[in-house]
Amino acid sequence: MNTMSISRRKFAQLLGAGAAAAIIKPAISSAAKPIEESPSVGVVRLSANENPYGPSPKAHAAMNGSFDLCCRYPDKHNDVLIEKLAKLNNVDRDQILLGDGSSEILKLCAETFTGKERGPLVVADPTFEAILEQAGVNGAEVIKVPLTPTFAHDLPKMRAAAKGGLIYVCNPNNPTASITPKMS
Repeated sequence: MNTMSISRRKFAQLLGAGAAAAIIKPAISSAAKPIEESPSVGVVRLSANENPYGPSPKAHAAMNGSFDLCCRYPDKHNDVLIEKLAKLNNVDRDQILLGDGSSEILKLCAETFTGKERGPLVVADPTFEAILEQAGVNGAEVIKVPLTPTFAHDLPKMRAAAKGGLIYVCNPNNPTASITPKMS
């Protein structure tokens, strides 16, 4: 089996080339909106999931319409959202945890499942790094398993590397955008 290792530097170079192509293509395409018309000014950090166009008008309207509710705890509304998510995903409502962005939930996972007495954190390399930092704070060993040549998670190697602790599968992976299909 031919395995290809890719360094972060090489991945960043490939990502940079792709970003350059994405910027150049709209400029030469008559159907694409020119970059100068973007409402945002400056560099768009794709690795941070930034959107140069901002929220849609419907999202703006929803945000503006919620200012009178921002002084209330959302518990009642959380329950409604959890019920709908559980039904949509065919899981028990106790399997759903809401948080203020993924970093909060990743922090809770690292605190709960990793550390000197709990075990390591096993991750793909590269991947979204917020959980790596938190596991390090907990004193956990972080085991990085390189992505496959097609930028997919190497699930068999990740499982083999785990000794308790937590296996983190970022899906879609950030920064590669590769999808890990549901395993049966």
